[in-house]
Amino acid sequence: MPRNNTYRYGRYEVGPRASINILRNRLQRGLIPVVIGLASGILGFASSASGQAAPAGTVAKKAADKMQAGDFQSASQALRDGLRQYPASIELWNLLGIAESESNHPDAAKDAFLHGLKLAPNSISLNENIGFLFYKEANYRTAVSYLERAVAFGSEKPGVRFSLAASWLRTGAPAKALSELKELEPSLGNRGEYWVERGTAELSHDAAGADASFSRALQLAPHSVPALNGAAYAAEKQGLDEKPAPFHRDRKSVV
Repeated sequence: MPRNNTYRYGRYEVGPRASINILRNRLQRGLIPVVIGLASGILGFASSASGQAAPAGTVAKKAADKMQAGDFQSASQALRDGLRQYPASIELWNLLGIAESESNHPDAAKDAFLHGLKLAPNSISLNENIGFLFYKEANYRTAVSYLERAVAFGSEKPGVRFSLAASWLRTGAPAKALSELKELEPSLGNRGEYWVERGTAELSHDAAGADASFSRALQLAPHSVPALNGAAYAAEKQGLDEKPAPFHRDRKSVV
């Protein structure tokens, strides 16, 4: 084992200085699809002040093995057992929050993340994960507070920044949302949902720009209902009477 106690198993890397890519990259859907799932967040493994990092890391590895196998209930139980021994382990609280979220226990997940944040308020991963959990629940104002902190503390994950932009858009800050989305184009410009969100941010002040964004979304996802609706509305705002009809006709063919 390397000296920093970092090691790999499967797709995971575990240790006090390492990160875990938990499970899979998947799209979660709220009002629009979002690019990063709670379970695909990066969990930082930090040494605890009490010197319990190595034993707590062993608990975390076993729990992550169970999560990788889809056994989130057993993972949660293993983590709770471990936390009785290592209550100051930030990584165990973080993993417990993810396991509970994957088990559709959002309240238990929030409790775990919040407990971890009491120990490490500047934790990027904890702020990311609880912020995205609130985003999934459409509690955008609370999501903003945590996602802003994650970005301020150094998160550069496109999915986190995308979720923050989407939350800004839904809480009356379209200019901030659009600025963030433009910066994300190199990372997310190949996704139809990115262009839908960008077009939505542009609608209030730049109908032509919104029209171009929705058109790009339709090139990537021709049957996207949000893109079809957005393109029709953007065309109407520009006074282009000839464009809404085909968009609406296409929309009727989408199940």
